[in-house]
Amino acid sequence: MVNIETNINDDLYYKLLDFSLQYCNMFLFVIHDHYKIDRYKSLLLELNYYKINEEENNQWPGTVLSNKTVKIIRFSYNLNSVNILKKYSKSLFEWNYPDLPDDLCLLKNSDPVLINIAHENDAYVQTEKEIEKEFCKFFRENEILFNVSEV
Repeated sequence: MVNIETNINDDLYYKLLDFSLQYCNMFLFVIHDHYKIDRYKSLLLELNYYKINEEENNQWPGTVLSNKTVKIIRFSYNLNSVNILKKYSKSLFEWNYPDLPDDLCLLKNSDPVLINIAHENDAYVQTEKEIEKEFCKFFRENEILFNVSEV
């Protein structure tokens, strides 16, 4: 597991999203209160073409709720959807309700790669070892603080 020790902002954030295109083909985020989506309704409309599915659930990568469910929406992760994400957010931890959907997570074939728990300022990469090594290299090259731990 590769723990990200700082928020990733602006150009580095955009660079991370682009870098992740090599390894990820889906992403998800979480909608807590369906009736309060007006703040980011345009984001959902722009991403609608890339929507794969949505479900009500009490868990998603990095989080388990004990007393309620939320809407989890999965989308295709490609250059077009990434450009839409860049338009609405300038940092990894900005994916935080109520201003945006919660917890942007990047996936490879439905398996988590980059897990983001934005309201806790917590993000990490947990996937195949070779992909983790590539993320470590990316973080090193871009001076992003991280540490590696065994699960």
